[in-house]
Amino acid sequence: MVRLDGRTLSCEKVRDLARGTVTATVSRAGRQRAAAAASAAAELGATRGIYGRSTGVGANRDQRVAASDTEAHGLRLLRSHAGGGGPLIAAEFSRAMLVVRVNQIAAGGSGVDPGVFDPLLEVVNSGLAVAVPRYGAIGTGDLTALAVTALCLLGERDWLPSQARQPRFALASADALAFLSSNAATIGEAALACADLDELLAAAVVIAALSHRAVSASVEPYAAAVQRAKSYRGQGVVAATLRGLLAGGAPAGAGGGARIQDPYGYRALPQVHGPALDAVAGAVRTVAVELNASAENPLIDVAGRAVWHNGNFHAAYTGLALDAVRAALFQTAALSAARLGTLVEPAFTGLAPFLATDRPPSSGIMILEYVSHSAVADIRRLAAPAALGSAVLSRGVEEHAGFATQSARATTEVVDAYRIVLACELVAAVRALRLRGLRPGPGSPVLAAAFDLAASALPDETSDRPLDADLAIAQTLLAELSTLSREHLALGRKSAGAGRTSGWPEVSGRRPDSAQIRNFLAMGLYSRVKYSRVLPEIVVEPDLGHSSSHLVMFYRDDDEFADRVSEFLRSAIERDGSAVFIGTAAHRAMVQARLESDGPDLPGYLGLDVTETVRRFLVAGWPDPGGFWRVANPLVVRSSRVAETAGNQRPIRVAEETVARLWEAGAVSAALEVETMWSELAERYPFALLCGYPASSVAGRHHDAALAQVRRLHDSVVSAPITGALADGAPVVGAPVVGAPVCRGACSPRPNSRP
Repeated sequence: MVRLDGRTLSCEKVRDLARGTVTATVSRAGRQRAAAAASAAAELGATRGIYGRSTGVGANRDQRVAASDTEAHGLRLLRSHAGGGGPLIAAEFSRAMLVVRVNQIAAGGSGVDPGVFDPLLEVVNSGLAVAVPRYGAIGTGDLTALAVTALCLLGERDWLPSQARQPRFALASADALAFLSSNAATIGEAALACADLDELLAAAVVIAALSHRAVSASVEPYAAAVQRAKSYRGQGVVAATLRGLLAGGAPAGAGGGARIQDPYGYRALPQVHGPALDAVAGAVRTVAVELNASAENPLIDVAGRAVWHNGNFHAAYTGLALDAVRAALFQTAALSAARLGTLVEPAFTGLAPFLATDRPPSSGIMILEYVSHSAVADIRRLAAPAALGSAVLSRGVEEHAGFATQSARATTEVVDAYRIVLACELVAAVRALRLRGLRPGPGSPVLAAAFDLAASALPDETSDRPLDADLAIAQTLLAELSTLSREHLALGRKSAGAGRTSGWPEVSGRRPDSAQIRNFLAMGLYSRVKYSRVLPEIVVEPDLGHSSSHLVMFYRDDDEFADRVSEFLRSAIERDGSAVFIGTAAHRAMVQARLESDGPDLPGYLGLDVTETVRRFLVAGWPDPGGFWRVANPLVVRSSRVAETAGNQRPIRVAEETVARLWEAGAVSAALEVETMWSELAERYPFALLCGYPASSVAGRHHDAALAQVRRLHDSVVSAPITGALADGAPVVGAPVVGAPVCRGACSPRPNSRP
């Protein structure tokens, strides 16, 4: 639970809340500050003119609102400003906006009624979203985004999905401008980008160390004496991390490398990666200021009983900090691509060109260079400073803009490109180490753990073949590699008795720790536990009557759903297997609480956000088969091979709400398409899957045709009132879902399932 108090919100907390891994509430102090500001605003508004409350806005600032028009003026302001254009922003960005705005109001100074807190946080905690168009802000206030949000509160527009419960609040007309006066959407998106890049930069050092070992590079450039000669903080952190990761891997002497001087990708790594680390650390600090600021115009000064009209709405600091991040990120991404070039070169590895193992001429991993440089090119394109633009608006009254919104958007876009760059280098480094028969030794325990982690997940087949699956898997490992890097730094500080000096934050309790990493490795599956944007590995030999069971339930209320799902997943956990739940934040909290009733240790449990999971394979509102297959299939194949090799098939069960979310959003055809994709996956690889639908969402004869298709795609129906198209379809399994279902002859094994 994150307490929003207007003082302590961080980029990482915003990301956790926006992606549904935690829930939020407002602290008592935050509520008190907001209430005091609202009271002061009402009192001051009765005695003097206040911009936006008693006057127009922009060029209309000098026009007073007539007393008879006070109630209607604010509503007209909201309606007129809810005019953005283009596609909608991602759901997680809209939730980040709500988190930021709540925290800003809790800081005091806005004058907005604190009654907005609970409905806004209900939206966040329930995994709902705001339909915010992409275009409408330029770094001087997210007016369109917050106007849409206000209309959702008032009931003139719906939160997404529209079929969900709709939290409402009667926002007062006088609070309209006060609610809009914020860069919450820009700051929220910036917070997510900073948190993601902070994580990726930590993982990049571990990957570079694997490449370093694969080409037998020298550690001499990372020597402490070298770093003291040029004492930049980020450079020193990178060099110290590399010294620790590579300890014990080179003979004594001047560096122990194979060459007197290595290419820049290794020799200048601290000098190039360090600036990126410093830039992101600086942006994190800048965004943290914005997250906890009363950046209101006008500012309600409770202590001084005054109103201050000001320019704190301008987000120049944020935009400039993010511009610097992208420029620095391009430099280190280009260096990663350069290291990839050494990994395909026989002069550095002693192996065949492109790490090929088929008869010459074979391509091996040749294509990875093209993929990497394609992603680097996008980062270079997006690195152009947004701050170089400006604008004159509202009849010349607002004659400047910093375009921080565009800077935040560009920074978000480079995150995925940088993931691809790192994935390419990781795949190549692991293959080179395997082919050379090298594994980091006991002197480098963290790097050895990183190698074991990657080697356990990446396919070991080296013949010429498609590598898209390898890249998909590699991307799922980046968060854990980041964790290993941070744990290495924490251990180093502890052993040295030093305080915190790193640009990377301490490893927080919710990150997967070493014990959990070992558990997942031992289970033969490793998925991106934190903020997973891909589907987990879902191969199973279940105990549900046959080796591939696709079940569906229609539940009456949330408690029934949580009870069924937790019982379905519990048996896998009890048998040292894996239990995966793809659901809303509220449902995940309920299921986890039930699972933890038997004990807090759930090493085999994985909870993923349903909205983010769907977003990974939804293209223009329709499930993309290639996207779904690229995300799910590589991990399924890998888990199946591991299970067969181990000779001990541990159960893995998956409960999911992806189809239900689409159905509730009115996208019934899209939901059926996803059901078909899950079924096709189950025909190739046996696993136990439970899909849940609210019974109310499928009520009505108009759903009969679609429900008949649902019936055909499942082996069994798990409880719930059965009417209409379901009455004569798949068998109904009553009681808790444990043990084999009563299939009544209808649950014959799928053709490709193992006996």
